[in-house]
Amino acid sequence: PAPGGDLLSADKGRRRLGDAPRTSELPSLNINVVDGTVVVRGPAPDETDEDAIRDVVGSVDGVREVDLELGPAR
Repeated sequence: PAPGGDLLSADKGRRRLGDAPRTSELPSLNINVVDGTVVVRGPAPDETDEDAIRDVVGSVDGVREVDLELGPAR
């Protein structure tokens, strides 16, 4: 995919995380997409449902893989 498609996928991923009931309460996370792989970084509470993040972000067209790099929330 073209880099523009990666940017569009990242924007859609951010919006979907904010809109989905299972992930809407998360702090703002950094989302980058390269060649269909989404990398989600940032602080997240210990009880964060990582499967929910993978499901929501993975539902964006063009996303092939979701890599979570979450750290403890401060």
